[in-house]
Amino acid sequence: MQVTLNCKNFGIYMLRCRHCHKQDLLNTGIYIGQTITKFSQRFNGHRQNWSIQIKNKNFENDDKYALYKHYRSRHQQYNLPATIEEAYTIFFLEQPKPENLNNREDFWKHHTQANINITKMTTSNIH
Repeated sequence: MQVTLNCKNFGIYMLRCRHCHKQDLLNTGIYIGQTITKFSQRFNGHRQNWSIQIKNKNFENDDKYALYKHYRSRHQQYNLPATIEEAYTIFFLEQPKPENLNNREDFWKHHTQANINITKMTTSNIH
């Protein structure tokens, strides 16, 4: 089911690596995130972290650098895209109640078999 959300919404989102998708690599290249603020505000954080990593070229073991780390370690044969939007496709998944964000993020990590996230799931009961 297609969810109609926009950059002013909060909720759960997915970033899918364009190269993994192009190579039809199943269950790889997926990052699941959540935001309680507007998605545009949260995604600006992803953009900023991407830019910082392009300049620094180091792999910090932190979720905020996970998207860059995936791209550099899996697709080193390609030039690094200047923007995160060139590397990843963005999908809005759902807008649950704010108190359910952590559980729903964990559900989507499990359901999509997200493998870019570094932080482990926070709940033990996934429906």
